[in-house]
Amino acid sequence: MDEIEGVENFGEGRKKYQFIRPQGAGGHFQILIDKYYQGTIEKRNGKWVAHLNRTSKLTPDDIWIIGELLDNARLPDII
Repeated sequence: MDEIEGVENFGEGRKKYQFIRPQGAGGHFQILIDKYYQGTIEKRNGKWVAHLNRTSKLTPDDIWIIGELLDNARLPDII
């Protein structure tokens, strides 16, 4: 399992994030913001695509930020 965590601006303030790639899950990551599961994100055709919970308040700008964080992470075989 690969995990990336830190603090970043999402929505109305700085929040703790975790992106978790479960073992054997392919290229998708689970998104947790302040320990609340938001959905998943994966890279398709060179673009990050998110599948969010109905209650998620993440915006397209937030998804772009998450994609940038994942692109800059130095995980083996990230995509």
